[in-house]
Amino acid sequence: MIILVDNIVQNGSEDESEILELAFAAGYTNNYLHKIELKKYHTKHFLNEKKIDNLKILIEEKNCKKIIFSDVLRSYQIANLEELLDVEIMDKVMLVLEIFENKANTTDIKLQVEMAKLIYAKPKAGARLSEAVMKERVGFGAGGEQVGSVMISDIQNRIKSIEKKINEIKKQSIINEIIEIPKIPIVGYYSAGKSTLFNILTSDERETSKDAFTTMVLKTGRCEVTGYPIDIIDTVGLVSLPNNVMSAFDLMLNKIFSFNGIISCINISKSEKFSEIQINDFLKYVEKFNIEGNVRVLFILTKVDLVDEMTIKNVKENIHNLEVFDDYEIIVSRSDRSDDIRKNFIRAFESLFEDNLTEFYYQNLQPSIASKLHNIARVDEQIWNSDGTTSMSGIGPTNLLEKIKGEFIQ
Repeated sequence: MIILVDNIVQNGSEDESEILELAFAAGYTNNYLHKIELKKYHTKHFLNEKKIDNLKILIEEKNCKKIIFSDVLRSYQIANLEELLDVEIMDKVMLVLEIFENKANTTDIKLQVEMAKLIYAKPKAGARLSEAVMKERVGFGAGGEQVGSVMISDIQNRIKSIEKKINEIKKQSIINEIIEIPKIPIVGYYSAGKSTLFNILTSDERETSKDAFTTMVLKTGRCEVTGYPIDIIDTVGLVSLPNNVMSAFDLMLNKIFSFNGIISCINISKSEKFSEIQINDFLKYVEKFNIEGNVRVLFILTKVDLVDEMTIKNVKENIHNLEVFDDYEIIVSRSDRSDDIRKNFIRAFESLFEDNLTEFYYQNLQPSIASKLHNIARVDEQIWNSDGTTSMSGIGPTNLLEKIKGEFIQ
């Protein structure tokens, strides 16, 4: 039996529990959810004495071998709780990294997950070392201190080894290419509807699931609902991580946050507090990559059929009050109204990227040029001439139009 300790003050909902979803995704099915209200953390043990006593009773009643917290604990708090309760303690970060480890299926992702786990484990090993030194040594160099020192040294050496491998992958992946087709990643929490949106915009059939972190590998699909090509990128679910742990995933995150446009999916079905948490965590990533004023964001509010109009209005107002992004749009989406999503996406995209799009009117084009134009732009009107040439008008990405324009205008 696993006891899941859910701090309802921190997570903003008494009805829905994120920790349950995460535990299930990690393969823990025999769980007992223990809800607590914790506004103030105990410095040494995270929980106060009364809540620890309650856990001791639960551990005995449920024959518990592991406790998983919905909060992020400090390394010494984990060590102190394990000492007091005599069971394994995990926090939210450790649980998420375990899910990542289970689902990682490429070399680069496996390396990044291992790096993150080592970075997060290092302070805990330090806490173990301090505990061993305090309890076991009679004089300098006692057994506990030696074991702890070796453990920390092994972690440091392993981190350096992985960093070297990741840097090699970075060098191999650097391609000096000009991005001609607009590329937009879809980001957001797990189960926020990213893969569903990806499928709607690309006519793909990518796996969707209620399980956390179904998507671990970035996938690019061609979106042509606008009439001109756009590449949409489905990404791994975002999650709040400490900055040092987040840095372990720079290889993946740099790809996601390197474009000048982002689709941010916000699941508003649980509570306004949870919506706020998602938005704030998205802002942490935006801040990390220093793209506040340079990125255009299309916020898509998902699962809106599960809330009332007032909730939708309040979430929109929270986004308007951010004052972080110079250019953004907000649309709402329901997966059962795909046509509406496509229409709203076209409107929002063309509003955000107006300066990257060009309206055109070309006359007397040869059929071969007309065919190429159809592949890179949306043709709104086309008239064939008696001599076999054609006149065309429409809209498309400026750089693609400039490239093809050179083929028929000297």
